[in-house]
Amino acid sequence: MIIRPYQIIKDDGLDKVNVKYSKEDLIKALFHFFEKLSRKRKIQLGIVLLIAVSIGILFANKFFNIFAEGNDIFNTATIYYNEGGVDKSAQSNTVITELITPSPSLPPSPSPSPPPSPSPSPPPPTPSLIPSPTTQIMQITLTLQGRTDYSVSNGSLRIYTAGTNNVIYENNNISLPSNGQGQVTVSGLIPNQFYDCKFKAPYFLTSLVANVQYSNNFGAIFGVQPGGDLDNNNIINSIDFAILSNKWGQADPISDINKDGTVNSMDFSILNSNWFLQGK
Repeated sequence: MIIRPYQIIKDDGLDKVNVKYSKEDLIKALFHFFEKLSRKRKIQLGIVLLIAVSIGILFANKFFNIFAEGNDIFNTATIYYNEGGVDKSAQSNTVITELITPSPSLPPSPSPSPPPSPSPSPPPPTPSLIPSPTTQIMQITLTLQGRTDYSVSNGSLRIYTAGTNNVIYENNNISLPSNGQGQVTVSGLIPNQFYDCKFKAPYFLTSLVANVQYSNNFGAIFGVQPGGDLDNNNIINSIDFAILSNKWGQADPISDINKDGTVNSMDFSILNSNWFLQGK
């Protein structure tokens, strides 16, 4: 196979002729050369090419690793220059070496977190209004054991906070008519609150009405008060019996329990029915 040059350039300064061939002719020459080789030579040439390509890949990989790690990078620049259409020099190689030193990066400054905004405190509770004590008329109803006349003079009324011994109101000069029903003006009590009420007629045991709500219709029905407390100590015992015995057959306003005009067995019967009984 004959390869023809496509351009012949004479160099007067070098006393030689540079012959240039086309790319197509070079490729055809390589294929022709490869076809003329024996099978064994083709295998050997293939192995050599494979080794060369592998080595090239290894070097290329090494080069790119060095580039990624910031090591030295070698750049080769080939300078060609023509003058008057003639290649005056073959190739000049200039090696440019640049050492790339990674600049230290500043650590990210932490962004200041805003201080937590204080949660609004709930408004203070509105104080509940406490009702003021008022004055009210109280209705009292009672009967006296053994009598048909329930009139009372100098009766005693005490009003307590419910369930306690705290006296809120006290009056020891209460009078009731013969029907045992009367009214008294009480003060110092708070509306809608609950109170315990005690009433004692002279020479009778105290009666209790518990948990009475103070309202517009405030009142207490004390029921039947036991008779025979002749010494007014709120218990019936031998002292009361001695007082009654000393007035036996007489018209005594204290020992005459049933108010029939004479101290007799009827009065003793009332006293005896309440023996050792104590008032509330």
